[in-house]
Amino acid sequence: MTISGYPFLHRLWQKIPHPARRAGFANAVLLGARLSLRGGAAISPMVAPYVIAGAFRAPTGLGEAARLTVTALRQAGLPVFTFDTTETLRQECSVSFDGGAPAATGSGTVIVFANPPTAAFVLWAMGKRLLHGKHLIGNFVWEYDHLPKSWRKQAALFDTVASPSHFSARSISLGLERPVLVMPIPLADIQIEGASTAVRPDPIFRILFIGDTSVAGERKNPAAVLDAVERAFGSDPDVEVRMVLRGAQAGSDMARMLQAKASAAGLSLVIDATLQDHTAHAQRFKDADAFVSLHRCEGFGLTLAEAMTCSIPVIASDHSATSEYLSVETGFPIPVTLVPASPMVDLRDPGLWAEPDLAAAADALKQVRRDPALAQHRADRGRAIIQHRYNGITLVESLYKPTWIGLAPIASVVSKT
Repeated sequence: MTISGYPFLHRLWQKIPHPARRAGFANAVLLGARLSLRGGAAISPMVAPYVIAGAFRAPTGLGEAARLTVTALRQAGLPVFTFDTTETLRQECSVSFDGGAPAATGSGTVIVFANPPTAAFVLWAMGKRLLHGKHLIGNFVWEYDHLPKSWRKQAALFDTVASPSHFSARSISLGLERPVLVMPIPLADIQIEGASTAVRPDPIFRILFIGDTSVAGERKNPAAVLDAVERAFGSDPDVEVRMVLRGAQAGSDMARMLQAKASAAGLSLVIDATLQDHTAHAQRFKDADAFVSLHRCEGFGLTLAEAMTCSIPVIASDHSATSEYLSVETGFPIPVTLVPASPMVDLRDPGLWAEPDLAAAADALKQVRRDPALAQHRADRGRAIIQHRYNGITLVESLYKPTWIGLAPIASVVSKT
């Protein structure tokens, strides 16, 4: 039972300053995870069966990455088990998922989709019997140049650290001073229909943004999307912005700020605070004429890549992980100016992040609306790139023919069978 099961203790815990709470949680779960791993054998090989641990029912990027990984490994004919952390991590349960058979003891490979210190908490929750004899992979995603020092102790619990992009893997590798495995997210296997090219009964130009604003509002930068739309179209009634904002429940500061900004500019803004099941998710993409992400930095950019998978024209900041697949051939990259990133609770100097050129973003929006044939041509090429690089085959190859960022790993760690 976690402290959240005791209301009085939970209220006392909430009164502790956030930095102290975060440090206390990190130290506690580190100790718990070490106890769960005590007495384990030497590093086990990276072999099947695979146990995927993640928040499968949560509407988050890591939850979606875990779901897609399970589906892709199953389609490849590999034995896969799951360990759902949604309730353990007190995540929103709004996505349906069939986890199949629960994980079993014995040899195999555990892949945990969670960043430190939560990743250590997951190991603690899984327990010694389940973890014994297994190769442990921590699948982390990081958006900044520098890494919190606390990650070193947490990452040391894992035999292998992985990440979905070269940008994220490079930052993590430099911070941990150890190699990081590049593990693609199998987006090509996502079951979302592409954008419809049929003539709609109305002339509305629909712009879509999806982002988690519960912990990353400043980094996701949704206000910049409204600024760019206002520059491009003014208060044109035939332009609609739809924002899916996890963490921006009705009446939240973020929702109020964006609605006030849109009202002042005369923009039509629809805010949806719930990321629902795949059917609703697919419909959002299908209804969009353009997907816009003027982020300051991304460790992968899952929703952006999902839009490209659906052949949606994408306008996005040309910085960090998204630059690995978004180019002038596959979308509309926006020039940026690098500036110091805002300090974080456990990292005073995260490094640099991007301020997108709003004038260029406005020009790109006008170009997509003015020349839908060009926009669709780039979007189709974007879909092809995503399907080629991020699929079940490249995921399996990352496990059996790994690509490492950083120094070469110990050869005996990876199974060649």
